[in-house]
Amino acid sequence: MENYLPQRPLSEDDASIRIHTEWLKTETTKKKPNYEQINVAMDATFADRRALVTKGTASLAEVKVAYPWLFEEKEILSEFKRVHGSKEGIAELIEDGLRKYSKAVLQLCKTHRNLEDICKQAQDMIPLQRDEDSREGATHVAAVLTVPSLLKEKVGCLVLLGQEPEDGHPHITGDESSLEQCQHFSIVVDGIEVAHTDTFMSAFSCYVACFYVFNLAYPGVLRKTLNFFQRVILNIQDSAKVDRPVITLLDKLNQLLKKH
Repeated sequence: MENYLPQRPLSEDDASIRIHTEWLKTETTKKKPNYEQINVAMDATFADRRALVTKGTASLAEVKVAYPWLFEEKEILSEFKRVHGSKEGIAELIEDGLRKYSKAVLQLCKTHRNLEDICKQAQDMIPLQRDEDSREGATHVAAVLTVPSLLKEKVGCLVLLGQEPEDGHPHITGDESSLEQCQHFSIVVDGIEVAHTDTFMSAFSCYVACFYVFNLAYPGVLRKTLNFFQRVILNIQDSAKVDRPVITLLDKLNQLLKKH
């Protein structure tokens, strides 16, 4: 997927692409943008945008100048669908995967020592939900935050609440120091806000999508966690070697599922 380079539509040439990109920039200044036409223009410029991203010569800041709409929650998710070629969006793919594995993840973590505070916060929020859908959503959040610990990686390399990241690799940031109090989440890469959302799961969807959309390498500190979400939750396979701890975790989860 990261090397996917589509062909420019036959109806487009250099002149028409310039017209599309300039129109898209102008549309960002309007109070009521034409989102339907924005989607059409983003489709038309996809091949050129993908070439810009995958060549590796343009910085994230330069990509943002060229395609500012790409740095919006809706358009990051739409771009992932363009790259992935699926009718389902990444949020739906993550939800499907977590619906299968989230309870097993939380069951497995009961024997895990030194669980980080944010994981405990997320788990404590589950029984506070008043309806089944909300409880399932809270279970998914808790599972996402618990996976790094099960793979001996730090959840703080994924999520920072009430503070900004000190390194350049992608982070989800929250506007409060407590998960329960957060009302605003951002995805930050190299000091640039890639997108902002109102819920953690929306932020996580954008976070995972940005690795494909912007052709980013997995940071070493979260390599196993991101490979788990790629291969197990999203079911996106590639030729790269799978870390043994990821395989071991999957085996343990499947054993728990067989028991229930």
